[in-house]
Amino acid sequence: MLKDIKVGTKLIGGFLMVAALGLVIGLVGIRSMTSIFNVGDELGEKTVPQLASLNTVDGAIRDVRRIQARIILAKINKDEALFAQYEAEVKKVRDVDYVESRAAFDKVPRSPTADEAWKTLGKGLDEYLASALEVRQLLVSNKEEEAEKLFLGDSREKFSIVNGQLTKLAAIVTSTAVTRGAAMDASMKTGRMTLIVVMLIGCILAIGLGLFISRSLTAPLAQVAERVERLMSVEITELEKGLQAMSRGDLSVHCEATTKKLGLDRSDEIGIVAKSTDTIVEKAQGAIASYTSLQQIVRALIGETEKLTVAARDGALSTRGNDAQFKGAYHDLVKGFNSTLDLVLDPVNDAAAVLERVAERDLTARITGDYKGDHTKI
Repeated sequence: MLKDIKVGTKLIGGFLMVAALGLVIGLVGIRSMTSIFNVGDELGEKTVPQLASLNTVDGAIRDVRRIQARIILAKINKDEALFAQYEAEVKKVRDVDYVESRAAFDKVPRSPTADEAWKTLGKGLDEYLASALEVRQLLVSNKEEEAEKLFLGDSREKFSIVNGQLTKLAAIVTSTAVTRGAAMDASMKTGRMTLIVVMLIGCILAIGLGLFISRSLTAPLAQVAERVERLMSVEITELEKGLQAMSRGDLSVHCEATTKKLGLDRSDEIGIVAKSTDTIVEKAQGAIASYTSLQQIVRALIGETEKLTVAARDGALSTRGNDAQFKGAYHDLVKGFNSTLDLVLDPVNDAAAVLERVAERDLTARITGDYKGDHTKI
């Protein structure tokens, strides 16, 4: 698949895929962190404010109970100044601190269970505060004994009920906080594990992709390098030795084309280099074939020369070289040998014919050929 894609495109594509893997890992991490933040925000925006508001309500109710006890004591002791001071304090707690904390809890989102418990608590708070106001009215009317009796009786019972309801609601809110805390811990663990798994998968994919692209490049490059090295060390080196030997008249050096073509079917840069290498291999094979053919031609020329030499030594002066088995300049060379022999032997043959006629007592015989140089002596 990658053999038809350019090297630059492969590398850029690999980098983009690694970048995409990094982006996926980052998105998974962001998603996990977002889930954790959402649970944390829910814990911070709902549970903590609920507990804080409940704590303020509880403190306000306890302050009302505590200050009202002091009011009763001040009234019994006929200390009007202290009575007025405590009255002002309890009024602030009841009308400001309590009202604000209760309004704050009303605004905070609650679970259905907590909302039901809050409604029940609200009724109990209203009943307790009504009882506390009734105690105050008795004190204002100078009915200390009735006020004390109500304070220690019905009002105390309603205060205990409110305390129980506050404790129950706080337990519900705390349980919700624990559940949300556990959910946040689970989200953190899940997010961490997911991120680790995605990172491992990303690393494995990145390494696998790198190895895949690397092998798609290095394996064919190694083949090309091996072919070029073999071509240089075998064919070209042997051909060089053979030509040098031939220039010295040594025809014994044998050259053989053993390097095969790569035959890589690729369209990338490596494919182009491989095709060029195959062309060089083909040219080298052709050069070796030409060298071998030249060796055979030179051996054949030497053979023809030796044949003419032996024929001359044996007196077979009509023997000629076979110029038909040669082409081009080699044909002309053998034909030139034959023409030279003809030119040398023509005056000898004419002289032999004249001598035969003289031997038959024909003294009129003459050499009619137009010969030059040493041939005129004959």
